[in-house]
Amino acid sequence: MQKMFLKGFGCFIVFLCCSFIVDAKAQDNFDAQKKDADTSIATPEMVIAVAVSSPAVPIEAANTGETATESAVNQSVALTTRSVQAVKQELFKQLHPLSISFVQAYHKRNEQRLERIHTKFTRQFTMIDNVMLKYELPLHLKYLAVIESELSNKAVSNKGAVGPWQFMAPTGRLMGLTINKHRDERRDLSKSTVAAAKYLKVLYNQFNDWLLVIAAYNCGASRVEYAIKKSNSRDFWKLQYHLPAESRAHVKKFIAARYFFDCKAAESSFNLLNIAKLSQDEIDNAAEIHITGKYRSAVVAKMLGMDQPVFDNYNPGFDKEVAVDGYSLRLPKDKMEQFNAKRQEILSESVQALLNENTSIISAENKEEYPEAIQLSKPKAATIGDDGRVRKKAM
Repeated sequence: MQKMFLKGFGCFIVFLCCSFIVDAKAQDNFDAQKKDADTSIATPEMVIAVAVSSPAVPIEAANTGETATESAVNQSVALTTRSVQAVKQELFKQLHPLSISFVQAYHKRNEQRLERIHTKFTRQFTMIDNVMLKYELPLHLKYLAVIESELSNKAVSNKGAVGPWQFMAPTGRLMGLTINKHRDERRDLSKSTVAAAKYLKVLYNQFNDWLLVIAAYNCGASRVEYAIKKSNSRDFWKLQYHLPAESRAHVKKFIAARYFFDCKAAESSFNLLNIAKLSQDEIDNAAEIHITGKYRSAVVAKMLGMDQPVFDNYNPGFDKEVAVDGYSLRLPKDKMEQFNAKRQEILSESVQALLNENTSIISAENKEEYPEAIQLSKPKAATIGDDGRVRKKAM
């Protein structure tokens, strides 16, 4: 009996030890995930992938009187709405608790301005993305230019920082920009973006944390080093009160801007791909390129051998938007190859089609809408007689 008791007690002790080990590992994993969440926001692409792969709640067509097609479309629409909300909720969860109230207040004050920037600067964002990719930097760093200057090349701070990336003259020159009384490349978006990428890379090599990089971009690396020393921490949320108030706010503005644009990217990924009318395979097999010019959807679809409704599913609102701000054209990958091969031909044909459309506005069939031409009496020729008087005769 005593032996059985000892064996049972021993098993109980082993069980408790295993439980403590499992709990400790779980806590370590939780702490690691929390640390990642404190310094970053999951990209919309990552969250969208999870949202789209989640199965939709089935709708029984037989019970609702819908056809199979209507049921499938309704499920897709419901999935779209749920997925967009799921993405936004997931992005919101990634925010540090100490940033949430600031983010909400910032959005409330600046929503219209951020919407305008999102609509107006599509091409500029694409250019900045290309530079960041070249220097192997995160693409979301482009939002630093949004909070610095709203991408204005005319921006000048009260401290003398100039251009979209708000470079001070010494730092700009150090990063390779020409700055003199005849020329200031801080105002050149392309060249200043390259300089900003170089500078951001230098700062990251020093701090190895993007929030500290954003803070150092605002107040200088020495002030961030001072805050690290005073707080004995490299966690922005712990050392922030040893930084100037402007720099603390600057980091939170960056987080707020990134959250806003990531949410917009999530909406665009679902809405522009018109997920209600495309299968998952069609979405996965789509390629994208930003184009500008007087393209016409009918011409593009015809020359690529696509039915117009299919083209419209991939590119809703194409004709209206491409003429204003350009358009992120989406096509099946094989059709995108054809488009790139025929791009100039398609553009020429589109321009001709547009000219034909404008010419047809005033056509023979619409002549009755215009008044008849006014018939003027014919002028009479004038001659001077022998007596010096002017005489007129009918022509």
